[in-house]
Amino acid sequence: MPQSGSSGKVRSKAGKIPYELKNQKEWDPDKNKPEYQSDDESNGSYDDDDDVESIHIPYVSGGTFEEDPVHQGPSHDKPSMGVRTNGNAPTRVLENGFQRVTHRKTPRIPTRPRDIPAVQNDIRARISNRGRFSLGFNKDNTARAAYRKRQPHNGTFKLEQDCDKTFPHIRKMYDYLEHLGVRNGSFICPPQHAKDHELLIWGSPGRVQKTLAELREYMLQAGPEADLMKAKKPMAKEKFAKEPSTIGREYKKRQSQMLKQALVQDFQRVPHIERTYGFTGAFLWPVEEVRPEELLGNSLEALDPIRVDYKCHIVFDDKDSAFKVFTDDPESVGKTMLRITGVMKEYTAKFTATNSRRIVDYIIEPPSAFGMRKDIRTLPGPTTDPRTSAGKIPLLTGDILEPVAHDTWLEKSKLMKMQNVQRIEQDLRKAIQLLPYYRGNVRMRIQYGTFELTTLRWPEDTSSMPFENFMMNLALPGTKGRMLRDLQLKKDVGTIMNRVYGANDLFEPLNHSIFKLEDVVPSFGACFTFQELNGPMYQLDVGISPGLFDDSVYEKSHSIWTKPDRRDTSTLLGVYKIQLDGGSSWMLHVLNENTIDKPHITPRMEDFANSVTLKKIPPGPLEPTGDKMFRWKKDFPGAMCPRSFEQKTAYKYRLIHNNDFVFEIARYDVYGSPKNEDKPTHTSWAATLYNREWDSTLAGNAELGIGQPADWDPRLATFLPGRRGSSTDRGPDPGVDDFLSTVDKVTTFADGLKKEAPHLRR
Repeated sequence: MPQSGSSGKVRSKAGKIPYELKNQKEWDPDKNKPEYQSDDESNGSYDDDDDVESIHIPYVSGGTFEEDPVHQGPSHDKPSMGVRTNGNAPTRVLENGFQRVTHRKTPRIPTRPRDIPAVQNDIRARISNRGRFSLGFNKDNTARAAYRKRQPHNGTFKLEQDCDKTFPHIRKMYDYLEHLGVRNGSFICPPQHAKDHELLIWGSPGRVQKTLAELREYMLQAGPEADLMKAKKPMAKEKFAKEPSTIGREYKKRQSQMLKQALVQDFQRVPHIERTYGFTGAFLWPVEEVRPEELLGNSLEALDPIRVDYKCHIVFDDKDSAFKVFTDDPESVGKTMLRITGVMKEYTAKFTATNSRRIVDYIIEPPSAFGMRKDIRTLPGPTTDPRTSAGKIPLLTGDILEPVAHDTWLEKSKLMKMQNVQRIEQDLRKAIQLLPYYRGNVRMRIQYGTFELTTLRWPEDTSSMPFENFMMNLALPGTKGRMLRDLQLKKDVGTIMNRVYGANDLFEPLNHSIFKLEDVVPSFGACFTFQELNGPMYQLDVGISPGLFDDSVYEKSHSIWTKPDRRDTSTLLGVYKIQLDGGSSWMLHVLNENTIDKPHITPRMEDFANSVTLKKIPPGPLEPTGDKMFRWKKDFPGAMCPRSFEQKTAYKYRLIHNNDFVFEIARYDVYGSPKNEDKPTHTSWAATLYNREWDSTLAGNAELGIGQPADWDPRLATFLPGRRGSSTDRGPDPGVDDFLSTVDKVTTFADGLKKEAPHLRR
C-alpha cells in the first residue's frame, strides 16, 4: 500500500463498507491467513486500521471487475519474468504463487492512478452494482406465485377472536402481514371479512413454520390495542403532510364498492348444475298471497348482506316454493336459515303495519258526569300544510245529563275506563312482539295535543251526532285520525312558560346541577326538507343540545337523514286517547323512521349536514321567542337548497315521582317567507313524554343487519316494569297501571294549557 504523499490515496476509515462486506460471509475472510494480506499490510503500515483497510476492495467499472486504482501497488511493481499476465494490465503476485487477474476481453493501456475520494469511489460502486443487488426488498416470491396459481395453502393460523378486534387498524394490518411474508419468504392471505378467524399461508415448510412462530410471538406480546407497525420504519408517504382531498377518498370508496358489487353478483348467480356443495338447506315461503320477488327484489337482492356474510348462494325454487341455500361451510347453513327466518318476521311485521290490520286504536276518555253532553259535533281543524286536507276536531255539544242519569253514567264511565286499559295493554303486547325485527331508528313517545279526524262516517245533512253513534263509527276500520302538536293557538309565550315554572310539585330540571325550573337551558333542533326536480323527498334532522356538565357548551347530538314514506308505514303503533271536553288528548306511538344508510349519503348531503350550526351560543336561559338560531351553507354552486325549514326549541324536565320519565315542551317555528327569511310563518306548541329506558333499549335496533333480531327480551315488562308494591293478582298489568297513572298526571297539567271552548257546550 502506498504511503502518505504517494500518488495513491488511502481510503479513510469513515468510508462506508460495501453491502457485500456486511452481508456476505465469503467477503469476510480470516485476515490472519497470509494469502489475504498484501506486502504492505504485512509490514504493519496501518497499525490499528487493518480491520477494514487490509481487505481488498474491488473497483467496478462498466460491469467488469478490475483492480481498484487506489489499492494498486506502485508503478514500478512489475511481475517477475516467467509470469503470465493479461496484456499490459498491472498484476500482483501473492506469496502462495497465485496472482489476481483482471478479466477483460481486450488489453488495456495502463494509466497513471488518480486521487479519487473514498466517498466518490463508494458512490460509483453503488451505481454500477445496482443491477446485481437491491437496497430495498422484493415483494414477489415463489410463495406469492403459488397463491396466484391457486395452489393449495401450506399452513393456517387461527385467530382467537374476530379480525377487527385482533387487528384494530385494518390498513396497517395489510402492511404488517405483507412485510412479515416478505421477510420470511412466505405469503399470508389477509382476512376477507371482519369475522374471519383463519389466516392462510403459502410457502415452503421451513418458511411457514418461521412465519407461524412470528405470528404466535406477536399475539403474545401485542394485544388488540397495540399498534401493529411500531417496529416498522415509517414509509415515505407518512413522512410528508397529507393533502386533504376528496378525490382519493372517492376513488377508494368507488373501488371498494365495485369489488363488493362483484362479490355480490357472484353469489346472486344460480350455481352451475355440475357444481356440488357440501351443505344445503331449504326454507319454505310461508306467504302464498305475496311473491318473494315483490318484497326482496327480482334477484333477492335484499338478502345480499346474508350472502356476503356467510359466503353462500340463496335462490328461490318456484317448484317447491322454498328458499335454497348452497354452501361449503357447515356453520353457514344454520346461521343463514336463522337470518332468513328473521327476514320473514320483519316483512311480516311491516306487512301487518301497512294493511288494515295495523295496530291503531282510537279510545275515548269518558268525561265527568257534569261535563258530559249528549251529542258530538266537529269544528274545522287548522290548515298548517297546504299539501294535506283540513280535518275535523270532535267536541261535545248539546244538552247536559239530567241529575237522575248521573249514577248511570258513572257506572258506564267506570266500565269504559277498564276496557280502555285492557285495550291499551293488548295493543302494547302486540307491538312489542314485533319490535325486535324492525331495523333502524325506532322511537316510543307520548305526544300531547289536539286530536283531528281525517276520515269518519258521518250522517248527511246533520251538524251533530249522538254520542253512542259516534263511538260506534269511531271503531269502524275506515276511520282515520291524527294528532296535532298544538296545545293552544292564542295564548302568549309567557303564559305557557309561567305554567311550567309553577309546576314545582311535578317537574324538576333534567340537569342535576340546575335547581330552578327557570334556569333550564333549551336544546335546539332543525328539520330540513329537500325535494329536487323529479326526485325523491329527503329530510335532515339535526339536534344540538347543551353539555351534560356545562350548559354553555353546545354539542351536536344527532344528524339523521330520512326518507318520508307516503304510505305512512313508519307508525308501528298508534293509540289515541281522545278528550272530547276541550282538554288535551294524547297519543302513544312507536315510530320506525326510514333512515338512509351511510353508503347512500352523497358528499353533497354530508357537506350540508356538517355546515348546520348555531348562529350564536345562548348566554344562558333563553325565552322561546322564535328567533332563528341556525345557519348553513347556501348561495354557492352545488349547495343543496332546502324546500322548507322548521326549528324546534325544547325545554326538558324530569318527573319528580319517577325520574326515568322526561317531559319536553317545545315550540316549533316554520320559516320560508320570501320577504323575511328570519321571521316564522307558523308557530305551534307541543308536549312530549318519554322514558329514557325506552331509548336505551331501542338503540340496538339501529345497528341490526337484515334478518337479525334485537337481543332484548320482547316482553311488556321490558318497557313498562311494575314498581314495588304493585298488585299482580287481579286487574291490569302493574307496569301498565303505573304507566297510565304517570300519563294522567301529565295530562292534567297539559289540560291547563288548553283553551276552553264554552260556546260549543249548548
